[in-house]
Amino acid sequence: MEDYNEIPLESDSGYSFSTSLENNPYTFSIHWNVLKSAYFMSIKSDTLDVDIKGIRLVTNVNLLKPYPVTELGAMYLLDTSGDYSEATFESLGDTHILVYIPTTNPDAII
Repeated sequence: MEDYNEIPLESDSGYSFSTSLENNPYTFSIHWNVLKSAYFMSIKSDTLDVDIKGIRLVTNVNLLKPYPVTELGAMYLLDTSGDYSEATFESLGDTHILVYIPTTNPDAII
């Protein structure tokens, strides 16, 4: 995959951080849901009309596709081990990484 940005994540039960995507600031909240054994993510922008809650972090799909957000490109959780497995509590930020494909690379957005 070319022309993408890795969004650094870590294995933790819950945390928030801010980062810039395509020159716009976003706040990400990540939390581990014990009952579902899965990570969930929320994305919010104070400057744009973006407020997405409860995105389940599953591998190899465009996590943003179900949402009508034209300001953002695509976001994928990838399993770098090659197993195509879902993230575990320990693997997020290690073998499971989050990548962002900007709107300037529309051919890579599925």
